[in-house]
Amino acid sequence: GVQQSIGVVLWVMLTRKEDEKTALNYVLDAVYDRGNPSQPEQSTNAHKGHHGVRSTLGNDLGLQLGVSMAYPLTRKLSLVTGLQFNISKYDIWAYNYPSEVATVALSNDYGGTSTVSTVSNYRIIGVNRANKANWLRNFYYSVSVPVGLEYNAFKTKRAFVGVAATFQPTYVLGNRAYVISTDYKNYMEVPSLTRKWNINAGFETFAGFNVGKTAWRIGPQVRYQTMSSFKKEYPVQEHLFDYGLKLGIMLNH
Repeated sequence: GVQQSIGVVLWVMLTRKEDEKTALNYVLDAVYDRGNPSQPEQSTNAHKGHHGVRSTLGNDLGLQLGVSMAYPLTRKLSLVTGLQFNISKYDIWAYNYPSEVATVALSNDYGGTSTVSTVSNYRIIGVNRANKANWLRNFYYSVSVPVGLEYNAFKTKRAFVGVAATFQPTYVLGNRAYVISTDYKNYMEVPSLTRKWNINAGFETFAGFNVGKTAWRIGPQVRYQTMSSFKKEYPVQEHLFDYGLKLGIMLNH
């Protein structure tokens, strides 16, 4: 399933160009991402549960910081890579509940199952008015190394239009992720179920124009997490999918 979010992205690029064909272009980017997550389609059962239980998610803010460089392969095509830090967040609507033991069932490669139990203070559905509702914040801190290609389809002295695609090996530095119990009653924290390594794919289109020693650039971008946030033993799958508008300024030296 897919966890979606909408983002508006701002970035600043510092570029050093010595020769159009051989120089490295150094890019420093800072991203402010205002997320608007929608209902996650983690799986049919996790989405509704055996008793029609449905999770409710809410908006939150994300952040991306990084540095990258582009190596021109031809006049229009460049190899891009860099280092990128992301904070990804979304909220889950849950109800406070007296402490109780919640359990998730895990599968293994041999067809067997095991269980993990922990104490939970949150339920998906409130039982009575005494159960106050709260937003639980799911977040992931990660660092990635984007590697890909950038193509300038149209370029003049004043303007340019292009596309870029990257493959992003990602390491999760930390997280607070709530998972759904096997009986679809509780949200519980089991940090050991979160993958440390993942792979994201990014794609963007952009248009821009040059003004003196600066170049402005704007366009939509998407970022998709190709593997579930959780290890394969956990039956619920979550794939983060971010899309937004990317706006930037490039300073040419």
